[in-house]
Amino acid sequence: MTPARQPLAGVTVLVPRARDQASEFSVLLRARGAEPLEVPTIEIHPVASTAELDRALQDLAARHHDWVVLTSVNGVAAVRGRAEALGEGPAALAKARVAAVGPATEAALRDWGIAPDLVPEVATTAALGHAFPPGPGSVLLARADLANPELAVLLRAKAWRTTEVVAYHTVPVGTLDPAARRRLDTGEVDWVAFTASSTVEGFLRGYGGPPPPTVRVAAIGPVTADAARSAGIRVATTATEHTIPGLVAAIEHAVTG
Repeated sequence: MTPARQPLAGVTVLVPRARDQASEFSVLLRARGAEPLEVPTIEIHPVASTAELDRALQDLAARHHDWVVLTSVNGVAAVRGRAEALGEGPAALAKARVAAVGPATEAALRDWGIAPDLVPEVATTAALGHAFPPGPGSVLLARADLANPELAVLLRAKAWRTTEVVAYHTVPVGTLDPAARRRLDTGEVDWVAFTASSTVEGFLRGYGGPPPPTVRVAAIGPVTADAARSAGIRVATTATEHTIPGLVAAIEHAVTG
């Protein structure tokens, strides 16, 4: 891409994703001329004990659940890791129907050899709940410890029994990187792009409050935007497509007008 076609040239975007998940975002930003500033505000930790997740996988194999729902790439990775450790592989999910919250989660499942039975048109847990067929039956939700309870509420309203298992932990960082803090404080950061509600919480905890008023804020979707607004953060743009490419596109549109 030539400089003349780089709509985000000269723009610095703080990327608050977990360190091992920031690369895709950074590559897309650089391709548009922006400087990505990777500053993890959350960390993804495995569960201390896998016993609960292992039992959930055994219940799937015994057909105790009609559906298994995965709402993040991290959830797929955690379930895949335990299934492979137990010698199951993708067959662990073969006896239930599989739902994915959006294209990134779907891609992670397909990379594992699993084609999900349900992916909503809009990548939110609310849209997934609304797209779900009516029950009765049993649904296994394998998610983070900080997962939004809305999905389970929507499923129970459709006569599904829900079982939730913590597949991984989302942990806010303690303190923001000092160099990033200096750049925020001195006006060298143009945007902060929140990719999940947990990154909002992690930023607030690490920085000590909302970004400076000169910094514009982008959110990957309405849930993340609501989390930011409830913390007193003004959201300049929310992605129409709730994916990392959609978030980059939202920032580009806001910058170019």
